[in-house]
Amino acid sequence: MTRGETMKGYIQVYTGNGKGKTTAAFGLVLRAAGAGLKVYIAQFVKGIVKQYGMSCFIYREPKKEDIRTAQEGLREVKEIMCFGKFQMIILDEANIATPIIISSP
Repeated sequence: MTRGETMKGYIQVYTGNGKGKTTAAFGLVLRAAGAGLKVYIAQFVKGIVKQYGMSCFIYREPKKEDIRTAQEGLREVKEIMCFGKFQMIILDEANIATPIIISSP
C-alpha cells in the first residue's frame, strides 16, 4: 500500500442449519495466521477459545449472568475492532447471542 491508502475491510457471514460454519471460519483463521496476519477469535457459545456466553442461547433461556457475560464480550470485541491490532476478527455464534443481549437491560 502506498502512503494515504487505507486497507479495505471485508465481512463474511456463515449462516444456516447444520455444521460447517465454525469450520469455515477457522479455515480462514489458519490461512490468515499462516500468511502472518494477527487473528482474534471470540466465541459466544462454544467456548473453545475465549467464551462470552454459554450454550444457553441455543438450548435454554439465558440467565442474567449469561447475558452479562455476552454483553461484556460485545464491548470487548468492539474495542478490539476499533484498536486495529488484528487483521482478522472472528465472532463465532454472535448472531445467536446478539438479539438476546441487545434486548436485555
